[in-house]
Amino acid sequence: MNRRALLLLAIAWSVLVFILCTIPPGALPALPALFPGADKLAHAFLFLVMGYLPGAGRRSRGTSPATWRAATIAILCCTLYGGAIELLQEYYFHRSGDWADLLADAAGATAGSVARLLRERRRGTSPGA
Repeated sequence: MNRRALLLLAIAWSVLVFILCTIPPGALPALPALFPGADKLAHAFLFLVMGYLPGAGRRSRGTSPATWRAATIAILCCTLYGGAIELLQEYYFHRSGDWADLLADAAGATAGSVARLLRERRRGTSPGA
């Protein structure tokens, strides 16, 4: 997949995350909770993908500080995006913002960025630089 397609995929995923996180309560049929905290797992998954996508199309040889800096920026941007969504939920979308959701968002973004770094390192390339 080329870089432009990956960029469009990352943007589309970000829009999908926003839509899913701002759907008014009661707009969708209630799903049974599989276990306590299942919604946190959903948040983590959404942001895992979001943390993986930003540098997935970038390739350069070796591991450099720029590689880790790019991953850190992706994690911070995803976490800030999750925080903005939680604030919007609280004040504009008649849902409750939740610190635990934000923590799940940050954990997912971190896992996604680290997974991308490890995958690229194993393949002999590193994303970012």
